[in-house]
Amino acid sequence: MHKYTLALLAALLCMPTFAYAQKEDAPYEPPPPKDMPHVYSPPPCEFTAGFPEEPFIKEVCDGGESGDECYNQVSYTATFGLSATVDVKVICNAIDEGIKEKYDESVMVKTLEAMSGQSIENQYDVNYTEDEDGRFKMAGLVGDIMVGMSPGIYIAQMWIGEESAMTAELQLIGDPVEEGDAMFRDILRSIRYKGDDNTAETPEEEVSPSPAE
Repeated sequence: MHKYTLALLAALLCMPTFAYAQKEDAPYEPPPPKDMPHVYSPPPCEFTAGFPEEPFIKEVCDGGESGDECYNQVSYTATFGLSATVDVKVICNAIDEGIKEKYDESVMVKTLEAMSGQSIENQYDVNYTEDEDGRFKMAGLVGDIMVGMSPGIYIAQMWIGEESAMTAELQLIGDPVEEGDAMFRDILRSIRYKGDDNTAETPEEEVSPSPAE
């Protein structure tokens, strides 16, 4: 399932590739990469996530430590007939000074495992990296899931900067569909530290942080 996408994720997240190298099927070639024109990165978020269309933004209030904490949750879903679904959720919040130092590899990995605990069937790998200039930390988790009777790929990422933290959950559910696999790949590619000019892309439109009606 989604052989090209899994191979790409292996490269992006340092996953072991031996499981896929054993397959000798015909090469799978999805459409070439595309820039995601609708970029979500409201101040003070230090990270970006791009979408092919404007995502849905809603305000979520779950109490948090203060009892009245609210934040914007960004979600985007695309379906490809009855065959496949791409589903993405992103949250980016301001954080207090010193949080980046407190969130070491162990804390970030445990947070990702807690996020994915009720969804994931099999976990492939957990990846952790720190920016060589000390600007941010990132942890990523990859696994597979079952949604009803449909198998899927699940990715969770957590990014911690000096002023903000971002979490992203991406799901690719159903049968291999070239357009769906490519969209999943391109959204994943768009999630980054926005100060990194080497991977920066010029957005056509920046998504408003105001919650959708």
